[in-house]
Amino acid sequence: MHAMLGLAALLHASPLTPAQRDDVETIRRSGTALLTTINDLLDCSQAEAGKQRLVARPFSLRACVEEALAMLAPLANARQLALQYSADPALPDELMGDQARLRQILVNLLANSVRFTERGAITVVVTGARRSPPAAPALWELSIAVCDTGIGIAPEQLQRIFEPFTQADASIASRYGGSGLGLTISRRLAEQMGGQLRAESAPGVGSTFTLELVLAASGRGRPQGAPPPISSQGALLVGAIAPQPLRILLADDNLTNQQVTRRLLAGLGQRADVAASGIEVLEALDRQPYDLVLMDVQMPAMSGAEATRAIRTRWPPERQPRIAAITAYASEAQRAWLLDNGMDDYLAKPVRLEELARVLQAASPHAPRSDSPPFAHSPDDSTAALDPELFALFLEGVGEDAPALEAAFVADYVAELGAQLQLLREALLRADSVRCTRVAHTLRGLSLQIGALELARCCERIEA
Repeated sequence: MHAMLGLAALLHASPLTPAQRDDVETIRRSGTALLTTINDLLDCSQAEAGKQRLVARPFSLRACVEEALAMLAPLANARQLALQYSADPALPDELMGDQARLRQILVNLLANSVRFTERGAITVVVTGARRSPPAAPALWELSIAVCDTGIGIAPEQLQRIFEPFTQADASIASRYGGSGLGLTISRRLAEQMGGQLRAESAPGVGSTFTLELVLAASGRGRPQGAPPPISSQGALLVGAIAPQPLRILLADDNLTNQQVTRRLLAGLGQRADVAASGIEVLEALDRQPYDLVLMDVQMPAMSGAEATRAIRTRWPPERQPRIAAITAYASEAQRAWLLDNGMDDYLAKPVRLEELARVLQAASPHAPRSDSPPFAHSPDDSTAALDPELFALFLEGVGEDAPALEAAFVADYVAELGAQLQLLREALLRADSVRCTRVAHTLRGLSLQIGALELARCCERIEA
């Protein structure tokens, strides 16, 4: 299925007649739906056999909830549904648990709510209470409720919806779609975590699905510069991620980087114009104003830092955009240097969806301004050639069609890698240190984006 969908994605990108493009899109859409069902079946069978493995690691509950919300934000936005959340600020910064499986449950519940809600809102409410005595290791009873204003379910049908391939009514599947496996998988995952998933509903009023878990606090505080916990005040997520369509200029001389960042922006309901150099950035700003410039630091002809300095002197403050640096480096020294050169914010490669959402929120005309952008940490010292978790996070970030695009993206990455390595060889033969540095920097950013950490470190040593 992955090979078929990858080939369909490549075919879709080739010159086609409108009728052929419609046919390929039908193949892609149907194949993606089938792959989702296959994956759900595999999850069900693994759960029944007791072979689903949970991994308990420290994770941010705030990030887990917001990642799940961000994945459904574009669909909710398209249906004009408000997507909201609130959480108890007393909850610890980090908990011990399987973040991926918890996010899977939340995505399943949110997807159901969006699918069965035609107007109104979907709200996530996170509450918790410390269960252990003050001197004992901290255990927290968590309650994560997903509430919607959808079609609702009759009381006598509530238990049936957790059975495999079962929906509340025979007409539901034909009208709203779905395989009837999401809730089955979610309940089994909740039970495997030692918790429970329950439902309350009323026809025509809406439904509330509540996940209850007991998790231990990790014992670690919030990292320096990390965002605070989710506010106890309700927040409109579509507004929090993309308050309104922003005028965004993406400055990057690498085509693959452009494609990745534009897909991440599209997942947050935004689009961007593209500039391939600092000179093109200035030309674009001459043509029209922008709310935000996502500025790669190293570009040919004029670097991102040079372009930023030119913007700060060339236009009056009211016409200057907010500028966020995108760079493969993530040190305090680099951060200070960028701020000294007029940047407002900072995104470290690989660009993460939640970090990009934060930058967009900060660029909103109504957002409070800060002179201290959050600091993004470098990846850890793993020596894997390709970190599968980072690659999986990348695929989640680029959108719901990620399985179809995986093979196509890898093919594009390998082709780009070959081209950059050839440029590096030529620069070495000419003893062109400037060109070597620039190519190594480009390769490092590409590799970090998909989790090729070993190659990224090699490029970092070359650049140094």
